Amino acid sequence: MNQTGEKTWDGREWEIWSGSIGELRQLIPTFTIHDFRMGPGINKYKSVIVREPYGSVDIGASVDPVKGMRIPIEVVRKRHEGVVWEDFTPKNVLLGYDLVQHYELLDRVLDTLKAFSKKEVEGIIRMTRLPKPESLGATLEISIYGARMRLEFLVPNFKYDVDDEAPYVLKVVCRNSMDKRIAVEVNLSLYREGSYDIPFRGFYSRHNPEELKDGEIESRLCEELMKIAKGDWINATAEKETIIELIMKTGSEKWRTEIIPIIDRATGSDRINLYWFRQKLAELIADVSKLEMRDQQMIRVLNLFYEIDKVLAKEAQEEVEQAEQEIFNM
Repeated sequence: MNQTGEKTWDGREWEIWSGSIGELRQLIPTFTIHDFRMGPGINKYKSVIVREPYGSVDIGASVDPVKGMRIPIEVVRKRHEGVVWEDFTPKNVLLGYDLVQHYELLDRVLDTLKAFSKKEVEGIIRMTRLPKPESLGATLEISIYGARMRLEFLVPNFKYDVDDEAPYVLKVVCRNSMDKRIAVEVNLSLYREGSYDIPFRGFYSRHNPEELKDGEIESRLCEELMKIAKGDWINATAEKETIIELIMKTGSEKWRTEIIPIIDRATGSDRINLYWFRQKLAELIADVSKLEMRDQQMIRVLNLFYEIDKVLAKEAQEEVEQAEQEIFNM
């Protein structure tokens, strides 16, 4: 395990480390929630998130005494019963901040990858067992008090034969935040040396950790892993006009002026090959200089493909219904 650099993001200091996931885990602190108080006075609506001491872990040549202290991180809404309206109907739910530990998110992702590696899947994937995912090499970026974390790693056990070139491997990026800045996010992409990462969705719950349901990360990741493995997305197409409409509904003016010309340059058909489109958008993401800005651009791309997938699912359902109606009319 080695510290490979430092950076400043959003006015905060970050450390960058490399090593196995198991080694890097000791750099990930634990957080607790307490009453927001001053002496005997307690705020009944708010709680405070506290980073607990790292303890006696060897964290580098010079030990920062701050890592041995309890540090307040963020004031959040206290957990309480409340009412939300869904389809004009009141519903009693548990509101407030639900703490998701960095290590909890990581464990759930690794457990999902390990379980998925035991499946037999037909498609473009060549998969071997992943008995010890914590041995995978990774890069950890963590803020000065540990509140924000970004962990990136490759899964060489998952190889994808997309074309005649070298196979892609799975890349996973986990991000989490105790101060709700980047709450609970897992991005999946396909990586091949010398080419751009091909983006896929994974799991995303920005600013809303309290909405996380039990098993949701695992089920969503498994669903996306299966979708990538089958490879139907390689030949999938969508109408050019539909994609342009979705682009106009999402993102900024700058976002639209960057992407629509890519669509306009596609010739020969009214439908766009989505693998080709993913590659072109990956080039745009790679051209962004700052990592945090690239992550934001990735989210825009993932959301766009999420909307495209919904349109394709609707088209497929309409085709099934039309075929059933034709059989019924025979």
